Amino acid sequence: MAEEFLGSDAWEISTQESFVDVYAKNTERGIALVLENKISHQLNNPLDRYAAHALGEPGVAAVLVVVLAPE
Repeated sequence: MAEEFLGSDAWEISTQESFVDVYAKNTERGIALVLENKISHQLNNPLDRYAAHALGEPGVAAVLVVVLAPE
């Protein structure tokens, strides 16, 4: 499945968008990535709302939410 998303230059990447640390979307491939950095911080973010926001974007059919929280 990962091969479907390789080779595209259509990625739009932003930081601190709607409280998301890193938000990347590729409507050419129909996917968005929500990256939340919680290293040394408490995880109390509404990740489900972040995913719902991404799924509400035109051209986005799949969302991957990644949380960096090793503790």
